[in-house]
This record gives sequence, structure tokens and C-alpha cells, in this order.
Amino acid sequence: MAYWTWQIGAEEQGTARAVIVAVGAILLVAFVAAMVQLYRGRGGAAVVLSERELRLERRVRPVTLARHEVLAVRGNVPGRPSWSERVVIETPGGLVSLPLLDKSPALIVPRLQEWAGVSEQIKPSDNEHVNGGID
Repeated sequence: MAYWTWQIGAEEQGTARAVIVAVGAILLVAFVAAMVQLYRGRGGAAVVLSERELRLERRVRPVTLARHEVLAVRGNVPGRPSWSERVVIETPGGLVSLPLLDKSPALIVPRLQEWAGVSEQIKPSDNEHVNGGID
């Protein structure tokens, strides 16, 4: 990048072009950084629990899960919430991975398990509901 800025700047009236290229590059980097932050869920995501539902509030694709839909809660490293980066919630519709949050999965996983009355693994009675009773 510095090479091209230098080459453009070496031409007649190239200083203006060099400034335009540099500003454009800075804007591009800032845009990509903002998109990465938004994609990773750090753009103000919050988990809100109520009596009946869990709401993942974020700018893009908010998620609402009813308490009875939660079949299991674990970290992305099974059996090791303290090693995990994300919280994974198993539902009849599939897995829901929560974005990176302010609190560690080691704190969030036990709280969600207690709230939903589930463990890290799906109970056999819940498993019938997930796959239609076919084992």
C-alpha cells in the first residue's frame, strides 16, 4: 500500500491522488472492521431472560426462544464451559449459537441450564421430540 501511495505521489499532481488513495484505504479498513464486529455479535448483543422466553437482542437477526424449546445448554467445547468461547443452545429446530457476550460461558451456561431445567445433554424423553422417536 505504501509502495502504491509513493508511486502515485511521484507523478505530477500526485499528492492529491496519494491523499485520496490513503483516505480510501482507511475508510475501507474501517468499514471491514465494523462489519466484522457486527458479524461477530459484538454490536450490542444482550441475552434477556423472562419467565417464558430467552431473547437474544441484537441489531441483526434477533432471536427469541421459548423456555420449553430449550433442550440442552452447553459451551462450544462440550463438558468445558470454562474453555468455551460461545454458548450453544440445542432446540428442536437445531443448534443456536449465542454470539460473544460480555460474560464468560462458564457463568452463562449454568444459569441458562437452571432457568430451562436442562443439562448439557438432551434427556432421552426430549430426544424423542427432536428426531421423531427414531433412535
